[in-house]
Amino acid sequence: MIAVAALAIAQYVNGDDDDDRVTLDTAAEETVEANRPADDFTMTLFDGSTFTLSEQKGKVVVINFWASWCGPCKDEMPAIESIAEVSPDDVVFVGVGAKSDKDDEARAFAETYGVTYAIGRDTEGGNDLKGAIEQAYGIPGYPSTIIIDANGNISTIRIGPVTSDELQAYITMAREQSTTI
Repeated sequence: MIAVAALAIAQYVNGDDDDDRVTLDTAAEETVEANRPADDFTMTLFDGSTFTLSEQKGKVVVINFWASWCGPCKDEMPAIESIAEVSPDDVVFVGVGAKSDKDDEARAFAETYGVTYAIGRDTEGGNDLKGAIEQAYGIPGYPSTIIIDANGNISTIRIGPVTSDELQAYITMAREQSTTI
């Protein structure tokens, strides 16, 4: 069902230039489900440090799956960065770059868009195209954003580009879910 919805988004966003499409893996064997515990992961960041999801317990976490060659990822990155810059300490952002991306292009992407939050690539495990993090979350394509509430549960799944207003609303919803559980 998610792959079908994502395909509809891709058809809506798709122009004549491949760079403007939401990139989808319609053969994804797993799909991500909301309202379940988020899968823990550790990822090496571009600055050499590591990000471990389980260490963020008590905070809302925004995980953005992206690729340097993805047009919609380029479009949404300024919105994500703008919200990350003004978010309080109880909200954490992490960018998970595609395993299939070239390292130098992924790093250049992060630099071009002035990403200040934790960002790296999903290079461990998985298969030739998708790393272990993408596989664990069943990411069908780029961009995809997952919001995790402070209790460590998946609150929102957004397949396709996100605006700053939408992202702020998802964060608010995750905060509210965290306080009601």
